[in-house]
Amino acid sequence: MGFICDLSEGKRLMERNGDHIVISCLPLDTVKSTFNEFSILHLGEILSKELLKIDKSHRNLAVETTLRQILASNDKRELIITDIDILFNPAYRLDVIKLFIQLARNRKIIVQWPGEIDFQYLIYSTPEYEDYRRYSIKDYDIICLR
Repeated sequence: MGFICDLSEGKRLMERNGDHIVISCLPLDTVKSTFNEFSILHLGEILSKELLKIDKSHRNLAVETTLRQILASNDKRELIITDIDILFNPAYRLDVIKLFIQLARNRKIIVQWPGEIDFQYLIYSTPEYEDYRRYSIKDYDIICLR
């Protein structure tokens, strides 16, 4: 069951329970100043370059594997992952939060959320767009910072 907290409580929880993924709606500079030992991974450009090498008809099947390869090639155990918008492409049919939970099993990950927290929901985009997503925080084992 996920929950929402402030930055200092999130840091305390992550130090105590390193297996939780943290999703942040705070400015990157604010997060980086508190989690200064974390490295930043700008995912969008790296992932898009790798996906361009794959035939368009097969990209939707290759996104997860390619993302796992990118993380496997990064030796940092503590990461702030930014620029994740590419993962919301409707053709990829990903549960973005579930994917990051799986990826955080052997490292500490903070995901810089490109949307907002509205009550108990993480929201990406707006309902009139195909990439719109609304995730109930309580359905995931996550820590959300705001």
